[in-house]
Amino acid sequence: MKAALPHNEQQRLESLYQLEILDTAQEDAFDALTQLAGMICGVPISVISLVDKDRQWFKSKQGMSDVQTSRDVSFCAHAILQPEQILQVADASKDPRFADNPHVLAPDGIRFYAGVPLVLDQGLALGTLCVVDTVCKTLAPAQLTALQLLARQATKLLEARKLALDNQHKSALLQQSEQRYRSMLENLPGIVYRCQNDTDWNMLFISDEVEALTGFTADDFITNRAVSFTQLTFEDDIPRLYHTVQQALAKQQGYDVQYRITTRNGEVKWLQELGRGIFTTDGQLLYLDGFIWDITEQKTVEQLKNQFVSTVSHELRTPLTSISGSLGLVLGGVAGKLPDAANQMLQIANDNCERLTHLINDLLDIEKLMAGKIQLTTNTLHAHSLLEKCLQQNQPYARKHLCELELQPGPELWLQADERRLEQVLTNLLSNAAKFSPANSRVVVSVSQHNQQAEIAVLDQGPGIADGFKSKIFQKFSQADAADSRSKGGTGLGLAICRELMQAMRGEIGYQNLPGGCRFYIRLPLANPPFAIAPE
Repeated sequence: MKAALPHNEQQRLESLYQLEILDTAQEDAFDALTQLAGMICGVPISVISLVDKDRQWFKSKQGMSDVQTSRDVSFCAHAILQPEQILQVADASKDPRFADNPHVLAPDGIRFYAGVPLVLDQGLALGTLCVVDTVCKTLAPAQLTALQLLARQATKLLEARKLALDNQHKSALLQQSEQRYRSMLENLPGIVYRCQNDTDWNMLFISDEVEALTGFTADDFITNRAVSFTQLTFEDDIPRLYHTVQQALAKQQGYDVQYRITTRNGEVKWLQELGRGIFTTDGQLLYLDGFIWDITEQKTVEQLKNQFVSTVSHELRTPLTSISGSLGLVLGGVAGKLPDAANQMLQIANDNCERLTHLINDLLDIEKLMAGKIQLTTNTLHAHSLLEKCLQQNQPYARKHLCELELQPGPELWLQADERRLEQVLTNLLSNAAKFSPANSRVVVSVSQHNQQAEIAVLDQGPGIADGFKSKIFQKFSQADAADSRSKGGTGLGLAICRELMQAMRGEIGYQNLPGGCRFYIRLPLANPPFAIAPE
């Protein structure tokens, strides 16, 4: 649907043309905003769009090649109709304004859009700072706030340009742009950086806010090279941090990591970092761009919560063991034959004791994993033999849900993992697949080689992962549908434990929604077969 014209269209266009910005070259100050918008909102496309008479032209763009499109198919032309509001479209294919848009109907077309109008004086919306994705989603409140702050900075840059043009001083324009850009960096609640992909993460640029966070100046990191983030980072956190970043770079994806540092005065702080690699058109890595902020207070609250959960869990375990044991003895006939009604009620109590025991064990497991207290024993394992054993152990549970587990033939692969913990991960994936599969269906398990990793996949015929749940699936206590989860059972901790265990074993876990089912996979380092012992 073509957007209507704003009531102040003529005045709006005059203000836009006075900026003399249309068809000008890229500017780092604008590109910094779109890069940050894309990272914060977790989308592949971010744009600063200016709406002309018959077109929308992109002053800055990330993740797309077009420099302009027709105004008739512009989402931003709709966004500027309400200058004081964010236009957020969770699923464009279901919105009557955009359902017939060719950019929506195209393969891998637009599904999600969020645009903040760039409003100069007198309510004139000249364009938007917008983020776009090909999957349905909604932004969290914090992401919406960040997008508004970045749009405000984009408006400040436009205002700076207008001021410079009015004064007719080219040098004043450059100086004002730099001041506005510096002001933007100073007002962000964290550090913006650009660094090399080396073991010290040597900085090419880092904002001055690094001094308040670490006690070291930007010159200490860049000019003097007196310190690096690797030197400040806790030694135990470095291997995990480096592994996560390198995995993301290999896939040309963004990374999101948390780690601890020791500041110049000896204070320990928790940091969160969002970043991504910047690549040439032929895929060569140039450098890393990212954003770092302090999450020490958040981590302190999490630690208190985890300590509370751990304490309660430990205190519950002893009386629960006694209750469970007593119920088992009574159900086993130690008190003689019971009436059917009493037996049924005791069985319900026993089943709920078992569920509570599983919950407590899961809580204790996740607490140990998050604290790094679980000791792993890594061995060389034969993938196919391990899977045969796991399927045999889990087949009775699957049949209880009218489902069969099937192991496909595959290559002879050996992998590096902790056998008991890997079995725990596989049991969780197999039980989930059986639990959420339709009756009389099959869960197919396969093993294959993926680059230098062994990949084990569990393919079910269930409903798959709902779009609104995809970002939460590996979070603690996350369940896609509360009512369904209650009927199926579960604590909402299983996949979170799986993720932590896979990371501890230097592996990864993921999933793919496929037609007619869902495919969960884990990947672990390949190993050489152990040497056979020659017969005497």
